[in-house]
Amino acid sequence: MPDSLYFYMMIVVIIFAAGDMIGQFTRGKLSGLMVVMLLFLFGFVSGILPKDIINQAGLSHLAAISTAMVLFNMGASMENRSYGHFMYDRILYYHVFSCTHSWY
Repeated sequence: MPDSLYFYMMIVVIIFAAGDMIGQFTRGKLSGLMVVMLLFLFGFVSGILPKDIINQAGLSHLAAISTAMVLFNMGASMENRSYGHFMYDRILYYHVFSCTHSWY
Protein backbone atom coordinates (compact mmCIF):
# COMPACT_ATOMS: atom_id res chain seq x y z
CA MET A 1 0.00 0.00 0.00
CA PRO A 2 1.25 3.47 -0.75
CA ASP A 3 2.20 5.60 2.24
CA SER A 4 0.80 8.82 0.83
CA LEU A 5 -1.42 11.16 2.81
CA TYR A 6 -3.59 11.68 -0.26
CA PHE A 7 -4.04 7.95 -0.81
CA TYR A 8 -5.37 7.38 2.72
CA MET A 9 -7.50 10.51 2.50
CA MET A 10 -9.01 9.15 -0.72
CA ILE A 11 -9.79 5.82 0.99
CA VAL A 12 -11.53 7.59 3.89
CA VAL A 13 -13.52 9.80 1.51
CA ILE A 14 -14.57 6.77 -0.57
CA ILE A 15 -15.79 4.99 2.57
CA PHE A 16 -17.80 8.03 3.65
CA ALA A 17 -19.21 8.45 0.12
CA ALA A 18 -20.25 4.79 0.02
CA GLY A 19 -22.02 5.18 3.37
CA ASP A 20 -23.78 8.31 2.17
CA MET A 21 -24.88 6.67 -1.07
CA ILE A 22 -26.25 3.64 0.77
CA GLY A 23 -28.07 5.94 3.19
CA GLN A 24 -29.59 7.86 0.28
CA PHE A 25 -30.48 4.67 -1.59
CA THR A 26 -32.31 3.20 1.42
CA ARG A 27 -33.94 6.61 2.12
CA GLY A 28 -32.60 6.69 5.65
CA LYS A 29 -33.75 3.24 6.71
CA LEU A 30 -30.11 2.30 6.94
CA SER A 31 -28.04 5.14 8.36
CA GLY A 32 -25.12 6.25 6.26
CA LEU A 33 -22.99 6.78 9.35
CA MET A 34 -23.74 3.26 10.55
CA VAL A 35 -22.62 1.91 7.18
CA VAL A 36 -19.42 3.96 7.46
CA MET A 37 -18.69 2.62 10.93
CA LEU A 38 -19.38 -0.96 9.80
CA LEU A 39 -17.08 -0.53 6.79
CA PHE A 40 -14.32 0.77 9.05
CA LEU A 41 -14.94 -2.07 11.53
CA PHE A 42 -14.75 -4.76 8.85
CA GLY A 43 -11.72 -3.08 7.31
CA PHE A 44 -9.87 -2.95 10.63
CA VAL A 45 -10.79 -6.49 11.69
CA SER A 46 -9.91 -8.02 8.33
CA GLY A 47 -6.64 -6.11 8.10
CA ILE A 48 -7.51 -4.39 4.81
CA LEU A 49 -7.35 -0.95 6.44
CA PRO A 50 -4.45 0.08 8.67
CA LYS A 51 -5.38 0.71 12.31
CA ASP A 52 -4.19 4.33 12.11
CA ILE A 53 -5.74 5.32 8.80
CA ILE A 54 -7.23 8.49 10.32
CA ASN A 55 -3.77 9.63 11.46
CA GLN A 56 -2.21 8.68 8.12
CA ALA A 57 -4.93 10.61 6.28
CA GLY A 58 -4.17 13.70 8.37
CA LEU A 59 -7.61 13.83 9.96
CA SER A 60 -6.66 13.38 13.62
CA HIS A 61 -6.67 17.14 14.24
CA LEU A 62 -10.40 17.23 13.39
CA ALA A 63 -11.25 15.16 16.48
CA ALA A 64 -11.19 18.29 18.66
CA ILE A 65 -14.00 19.97 16.72
CA SER A 66 -15.97 16.93 15.53
CA THR A 67 -18.17 16.80 18.65
CA ALA A 68 -19.18 20.41 18.21
CA MET A 69 -19.92 19.83 14.52
CA VAL A 70 -22.13 16.80 15.29
CA LEU A 71 -24.05 18.66 18.02
CA PHE A 72 -24.55 21.69 15.78
CA ASN A 73 -25.77 19.46 12.94
CA MET A 74 -28.23 17.66 15.22
CA GLY A 75 -29.56 20.95 16.57
CA ALA A 76 -29.90 22.46 13.11
CA SER A 77 -31.85 19.49 11.80
CA MET A 78 -34.49 19.57 14.55
CA GLU A 79 -37.82 21.30 14.10
CA ASN A 80 -38.89 23.99 16.56
CA ARG A 81 -41.72 21.87 17.95
CA SER A 82 -39.45 18.90 18.67
CA TYR A 83 -36.79 21.22 20.08
CA GLY A 84 -39.22 22.31 22.81
CA HIS A 85 -39.85 18.69 23.78
CA PHE A 86 -36.12 18.02 23.68
CA MET A 87 -35.37 20.94 26.02
CA TYR A 88 -38.15 19.87 28.40
CA ASP A 89 -36.64 16.39 28.58
CA ARG A 90 -33.16 17.78 29.22
CA ILE A 91 -34.35 20.11 31.98
CA LEU A 92 -36.27 17.26 33.62
CA TYR A 93 -33.22 14.99 33.32
CA TYR A 94 -30.98 17.64 34.85
CA HIS A 95 -33.25 18.10 37.86
CA VAL A 96 -33.66 14.37 38.47
CA PHE A 97 -29.93 13.78 38.03
CA SER A 98 -28.96 16.63 40.37
CA CYS A 99 -31.47 15.50 43.03
CA THR A 100 -30.35 11.88 42.99
CA HIS A 101 -26.66 12.80 43.23
CA SER A 102 -27.23 15.23 46.08
CA TRP A 103 -28.45 12.33 48.24
CA TYR A 104 -25.03 10.67 48.26
